[in-house]
Amino acid sequence: ALGLFTILVVGVWSYALRSNFIPYDAYDPIFRDNVQLNPGVDPMAQLDFIKSNPCEFASIVVKSYAESFQATIAHYFGKFGWEKNYLPAWILLLLILNTNLSAAQERIPPLVHRFRLAGWLFLISFIMMALFTTVIYLQWSPVGNPSILSLSGRYFFAIFPFFFLIFSLVAPGKKWLQKD
Repeated sequence: ALGLFTILVVGVWSYALRSNFIPYDAYDPIFRDNVQLNPGVDPMAQLDFIKSNPCEFASIVVKSYAESFQATIAHYFGKFGWEKNYLPAWILLLLILNTNLSAAQERIPPLVHRFRLAGWLFLISFIMMALFTTVIYLQWSPVGNPSILSLSGRYFFAIFPFFFLIFSLVAPGKKWLQKD
């Protein structure tokens, strides 16, 4: 119910604001280069592109995530501040390992409930990523652009915890960490 309500609110909000979007070309040149806009961005035209080319959009999504995967993980786990201030690779690997081992510490018995819950969490996280990806493509990429611009780890702070919960539900649990 909460998900449907969220979709309804986003739909109403998008409909109400669609005529208020000011594209890059309509901004005064004195100001437009100091705001975060890209030339050729038109959310409604981009939405028409997605609707008329769903297979191409799916291909763009897969390609964009594949290209940005390493940077997204580095941004999520090991970015110190903004721009190019990454933590060293060995610290990044330790953070990823620690996060996954922490997720594997607890489980919810019995097995059937765990996998059902993991399935729901996966569905929720997949929907969140699909909506996020579409919105980013609508707002940041020129119409029909062959890649999604601006995918980075900071956008996944609301989504990745669901994957850690899934991992904690399907991972072997504490037993494999304990010594007999």
